[in-house]
Amino acid sequence: MLIGKYVKTYDGHCGKVIKHFKPTGRSMTVHIQEADGRIWYCPESDIVEVKND
Repeated sequence: MLIGKYVKTYDGHCGKVIKHFKPTGRSMTVHIQEADGRIWYCPESDIVEVKND
């Protein structure tokens, strides 16, 4: 499970995973909250780096 881990996506978004879910008919998706408070969502497959802290 990725909740609480810091991740980076291939398009440069970095932040903490706050939600990990699977919408009906789609691939696994995550919500990432960046340091400035913005929240991005993307497919789990877009994540290129995962850090525990």
